[in-house]
Amino acid sequence: MPGSTRVIEPMDPAGDEIRDFIARFLTAIADGDQEMAESMFEGGRVESLMLRMLIEASSAGNDIGAAANATFPNDPKLERLPMSVAARLRAKVERMRGYEPVIVGRARDGGRYASSAPLLPFYRSLELLEREGRWQVVSFDLANREASQIAEALSNNARSARDVAAKLRAGRYASIDVAIADLEDGYGRSMPPPRPVY
Repeated sequence: MPGSTRVIEPMDPAGDEIRDFIARFLTAIADGDQEMAESMFEGGRVESLMLRMLIEASSAGNDIGAAANATFPNDPKLERLPMSVAARLRAKVERMRGYEPVIVGRARDGGRYASSAPLLPFYRSLELLEREGRWQVVSFDLANREASQIAEALSNNARSARDVAAKLRAGRYASIDVAIADLEDGYGRSMPPPRPVY
């Protein structure tokens, strides 16, 4: 996709425009705001499915946190809840603002191109293009097969979180420890092994 590129180092204000756009995109996903996230995305069919599953897994992660806090309020073991997709995305936003470079350049069609540092273990980077003065995320830098596998894993991740949240609200767990073990088991079965990041 890119032609010539250059790296904008962390803390360089030249990268603020791109970092801010990516931060808003990832925050929309973490908040479960499908309308906002999809308005900032122009990827292909399979990657669009992956985006929807990222949003679903984030919403489910927020749900499990709310259910656990409501069922076992002030329990110090709540800190041991497995890190959700939403929490990982928010942590990425915090890191990105001061500690990560971005790549910018010209796409082959002459428009502006940008790329972020890798986000989660299962994709390489976000790729952006500026179209008519407006940035859009156009790719998670994944082959269709990888994106399909990850979308399925995220769907399973969301299902596990929703199931545990429902059990929490129904009073099915005697302690937060049992809920955490159940959630860890579900997450462990749902997510693919981490892919190498190049």
